[in-house]
Amino acid sequence: MATELQLKVFLAGRVAVETDGAVIDEERFPGRQGRLLFAYLVAEQGRAVPRDELAEALWGEAPPATWDKALTVIVSKLRGVLTDRGIDGANVLTGAFGCYRLDLPEGSWVDVIVAANAAKEAEEALAAGDPGEGQGRGCAGRVTGTAALLARGGRGVGGGEAARTHRRPWPRAHRSGRCVSAFR
Repeated sequence: MATELQLKVFLAGRVAVETDGAVIDEERFPGRQGRLLFAYLVAEQGRAVPRDELAEALWGEAPPATWDKALTVIVSKLRGVLTDRGIDGANVLTGAFGCYRLDLPEGSWVDVIVAANAAKEAEEALAAGDPGEGQGRGCAGRVTGTAALLARGGRGVGGGEAARTHRRPWPRAHRSGRCVSAFR
């Protein structure tokens, strides 16, 4: 019987993917646009994202004349990077009807989503007047644990290259506060 692939995605700090102990660090991604594309698709995980939306995310309001071809090349390289680490890039990152969609394997772990969920749980516990309960830790412990989680392996809370260089609005998940709440 095949074993499940353990996939961890790090977007806070340096963009990286870890599969069963092997790391795809940001140097392996296809440049700045490759890292931004990956981060955007992870944040929009499971949603078919239109190509023109991705072009705006990567190049702003004035994409290069050949953006369509450039986006196709970046996606192809990104699939190759994922495939090199045992992730079925062709099935995880699909394209159809003018959109791309990223579907991470079941049970994948994404740092900003884990952090956002921990912060939400802590906020709910505080709102309920129960700061000392919940999974054996108080609110302060959950928030501290979340900060430590994001600092793991040199990946700091500062948002990393993707956040530093991305001047346009983050995907819907970030705008809605689902991921950003972890950084309050």
